[in-house]
Amino acid sequence: CPFCSRVNGTMKQIMDKYGDRVQVVWRHKPLPFHKDAPLAHEAAQEAYAQKGDAAFWQMHDLLFEGQKEPGLQKPALEGYAEKLGLDMTKFNAALTQNSHKAFIDGENEGSNKIGVRGTPGFVIQPKGQTKGYFLSGAQPLAKFEKLIDLALKEAQ
Repeated sequence: CPFCSRVNGTMKQIMDKYGDRVQVVWRHKPLPFHKDAPLAHEAAQEAYAQKGDAAFWQMHDLLFEGQKEPGLQKPALEGYAEKLGLDMTKFNAALTQNSHKAFIDGENEGSNKIGVRGTPGFVIQPKGQTKGYFLSGAQPLAKFEKLIDLALKEAQ
């Protein structure tokens, strides 16, 4: 998703500015018109399954950096997995068998239930609260900061 890729730098700026006062939680939402999205999401989830959060975010970054070239087809995904030192037998099995499809579909359905229809979509909410603020699209940093600051103030 080019818009997700565009906001990736903004997310890094948010983490740099707010540090441990914020937490980014990723939810899978492969959109049907992105033909390579299901396999890319499968690759990211398998990275998580094998090596945890750090590997997920490393795969996430590789996927966004390489979505145009070398792309998101299986050979490129295998290259990303090799860079991360993943077990390639397990990785290829996960992609072939769609091992994480039920989990990914569940996250997609969950986002639909709260009104997230496209990507990127963000719910900014104070810890421990169910009320939050929705932000859609690749918005500038200032829009995120306004809602994050408001949520942090509410959390006090």
